[in-house]
Amino acid sequence: MAIDDPIGAAPMPLALGKDREKWVKRAWDAIDENKLGELNCMLASIASPTGEEKQLALAVVDTMNASGIDAHYQPMDGDQGNALGRIAGTGGGADLLLYAPLDTAFSINEE
Repeated sequence: MAIDDPIGAAPMPLALGKDREKWVKRAWDAIDENKLGELNCMLASIASPTGEEKQLALAVVDTMNASGIDAHYQPMDGDQGNALGRIAGTGGGADLLLYAPLDTAFSINEE
């Protein structure tokens, strides 16, 4: 893990304590690269322009539920909504919220 140097030099290593190093290693070890690649392809294959994210959000909810994560779809209107998932902790720590927009931003250069 590294922190980018604001003046463009090589990244500086981010010091982690021994416990955190173990957590990071355990997290990396839990990643199945083939499944991650399949997930990436699936997500990229579903059109999700701004205001039309419903189908992608539903696919994310299905994926989370299939992975054992308690997930549901939160509609905003007929064409857009959010995928919400929750992994319960032990009750002794702080909550963590991950926010990741599902829409695809388009940039049009008419030149």
